[in-house]
Amino acid sequence: MSQFKATFALIRRAPGWFALSALLQIMRSVFPLVPALVVSIAFDRLAEGSGLNTGMWVLFAVLIGAVLARVASLFGSVAVDGWTDSTTGGLLIRNTVARIFRRPGAEALPHSTGSTVNRLTTDSQTVADMMVSTMVVVGSTAQALFALGVMASVDVVLTVLVVVPVFAAGLLITFTSTQIKRHYARSREAAGEVSSMLREVFRAVQAIKLADGVDRVTDRVRELSETRRARTLKSRLFSQVMLGAVFNSTSGLGAGLVMLLAVSRLRDGTLTVGGIVLFVSYLVWITEFTTLFSQSLAEYKQAAVSMTRLDEVVDDGADLAALVAAPTSRSGVAAASRDSSPVGPLIQLSARQLTYRHPGSDRGIDGVDLDVRRGELVVVTGGVGAGKTTLLRVLIGALDRDAGTIEWNGVEVDRPADVLIPPRCAYTPQVPYLMTGSVRDNITAGADVTEADIERAAYLSVLDADLATMPDGLATRVGPRGTTLSGGQAQRVAAAQMLVRNPDLLVFDDISSALDVNTERELWHRLRADGARTCLAVSHREIALAQADRVMVLRDGKLVASGRYEDIRDSVPELSLPDPADLVDNLVAGQ
Repeated sequence: MSQFKATFALIRRAPGWFALSALLQIMRSVFPLVPALVVSIAFDRLAEGSGLNTGMWVLFAVLIGAVLARVASLFGSVAVDGWTDSTTGGLLIRNTVARIFRRPGAEALPHSTGSTVNRLTTDSQTVADMMVSTMVVVGSTAQALFALGVMASVDVVLTVLVVVPVFAAGLLITFTSTQIKRHYARSREAAGEVSSMLREVFRAVQAIKLADGVDRVTDRVRELSETRRARTLKSRLFSQVMLGAVFNSTSGLGAGLVMLLAVSRLRDGTLTVGGIVLFVSYLVWITEFTTLFSQSLAEYKQAAVSMTRLDEVVDDGADLAALVAAPTSRSGVAAASRDSSPVGPLIQLSARQLTYRHPGSDRGIDGVDLDVRRGELVVVTGGVGAGKTTLLRVLIGALDRDAGTIEWNGVEVDRPADVLIPPRCAYTPQVPYLMTGSVRDNITAGADVTEADIERAAYLSVLDADLATMPDGLATRVGPRGTTLSGGQAQRVAAAQMLVRNPDLLVFDDISSALDVNTERELWHRLRADGARTCLAVSHREIALAQADRVMVLRDGKLVASGRYEDIRDSVPELSLPDPADLVDNLVAGQ
């Protein structure tokens, strides 16, 4: 889809509102022409010797009415412009975020988080500004046509002579639109680099200080900021200062031509004083129209860059049609999937020949079979890079599998990302992602749960003792990304978030990595106490391996062993060597 079609697609999202906006802009632009017309008629009547008669009072009433009508239309157009701006920007952001959520959850975005946020905010606003500007130009076009018609009715030759330079200037600006687009693209790219750098700095403050890199990082931020300043300055000089210089000069040239030519016209009586007033006044509006039109063209080119940048946020092969499509909710998509998805409590989750290769790499998983029955604890283990995390992500749909089948209670699951979600399945990654807010906010994650549910989840995740020592309990603020909590506390808050909705299947990706041996032992004890919970976990810890109903060993993406820990321990190298973390924890625990 071209940008032109994308722009009209945005208009078709709400044709009534855009029609109202165009009407109000036309009224707002045409009414200012009435005073000059009234004044010119008044001058001509006074020149003819007419006094302050009824006709003059009528003209005065028309003048007052035009002013009031313009004020009313101005208020209306500003209000509708605000709606246009917010609705357009909101639609672009919503559609882009919806496309992000439709991606497999574990696939990285093509751009950094800082750059993505910059595109969602600034570039969506650029497109919204362009839509408002387009409506303004519609009104300005009607104004220019009305003014040209009136001027031509007075003197066609003079109209042509004063208007040609103005339109010539407009053509000059139009021919430079490619340069405007290029400079704007470079300035937006530089802005994105600054945003990305700042986000990385804020996320790694401690590491930067420990590496004594404050000065180097500061210099880099300063360098990127200077590049952004230079590119933004060049873009604005080119698109704004040059436009202003050209059209201010053109307006002055047109006014000068009117004065020079008006002298001879006055002598032979073909032009009146009122006509001169009309020409000088309307010339300003026509010049403003060409200025607005050329600026709108520049904004149109800039919006093309912004639309492309928004479209590139998600590398899903879609074009601008997906960006400007009618808004849809991901929940609606998921609900449609659930209508034909497996239902009922988990009896058995099975996977056959699961295969996935990371893009640009031969690493991943290859032909892995897996069975998890209700009430079981299945632990996946293996060396670094064996494919453990990849297996879990493919199973729950966070990565799109290349081959293989997944079944829930014997029914094939085509889109696990829409099926293996709460209350069926819950997942905790290696590094939990906590939101700025309270412990309660992170546990509930917006779910409609009771206090009893929260207390039960805190108990099962072994978080209850920590909450008792926190000054505000569940209301304790966790800070950005959970920075006020220890690693173990953050892991258990994430586990409580899983447990609060009592899912059928719990999927843990190495939750024990931040837990000491005693806490982990208690965690597994509580989870396994009633035998009702089904768990699939990645772990190297002997505590988890020994309690597992089945241990799956991966090596280079392939399943090399499966069975009870005590049955396969001596025959599998990955299990015969103790985990260093177990040795340290055992020493600390005095075992």
